[in-house]
Amino acid sequence: MAEDRKYSIRELMRHARAALPKARALALSDCIQSHALQLPPYRAARAVALYAALGKEVDTDRLARQALADGRRLFYPRLEPRGHGMRMLEVHATEDLQPGPLGIRQPAAGAELEPELLRHTVIFVPGVAFSWRGQRLGRGGGFYDRYLASHPSRLATVGLAYASQVLEELPEDHWDQGVDWIVTEHGIRAATRAPGT
Repeated sequence: MAEDRKYSIRELMRHARAALPKARALALSDCIQSHALQLPPYRAARAVALYAALGKEVDTDRLARQALADGRRLFYPRLEPRGHGMRMLEVHATEDLQPGPLGIRQPAAGAELEPELLRHTVIFVPGVAFSWRGQRLGRGGGFYDRYLASHPSRLATVGLAYASQVLEELPEDHWDQGVDWIVTEHGIRAATRAPGT
């Protein structure tokens, strides 16, 4: 069953990531972000949507600083109360983020990412695991799957991952949303299939 396999992979990947020494995680994160700054979707974007790293997830703070320095608008997700999904809200510095549900930093307020800006936005999504086909196994809440499904074909999506988090294949359900690009410490790779299909 897909959900049982997802649970097993999540647990395995979370334990492996937690065992990564902090200094090693920071060094790999910096390398991955360096590659991400060379991504064609980033270089063409007018807006960047990032996630706030949780634990030893690949960090995004360098991307945030560079996006602002490059004059791009910067957005982060805000989880809505009572399971009402998430919205992308604008911030002007990472200091604008405050602890939210599940301990994840999020904007307290801000302008929402406008529909007309979506096609000029690159969104970096968190994941516990990815596949080279562009499949993504998220944190488990389904927030990004629902958000991406509600904006089909309008956002360039990127998964940031340690190479050890990328597998050949992942279990998936019909509602799972994939990514267009995967960036690891080894470089940039385009997904080998259309995401979300």
